[in-house]
Amino acid sequence: MTGVGATAAMPTGPAAACIAADGTSLPGGEIEARAHALADELAALEVASLGLLADNGPDWLVADLAAQMASVPLVPLPLFFSLQQRRAALAAAGVGLLLTDQA
Repeated sequence: MTGVGATAAMPTGPAAACIAADGTSLPGGEIEARAHALADELAALEVASLGLLADNGPDWLVADLAAQMASVPLVPLPLFFSLQQRRAALAAAGVGLLLTDQA
């Protein structure tokens, strides 16, 4: 398969898995390590439901995987939601912790 950014031969296997976005690249092993560390934090904090307000990218993926590992429901919030919509979604879902990369 060819296309923009495609290469002729991509590495295969779990160790070769990688995500890259916005100048940030994470190899598969680092994705997994970061997700496990965050999952441990979620468990230690006894988070019942996790909100996520972030751009799609490596950190979003790590948060999603961590929530799955910790068996914590994840409520991703679209960046285009107004503050009122965000508050309503967080309240309706009973979100106890919000992760964000927004200022």
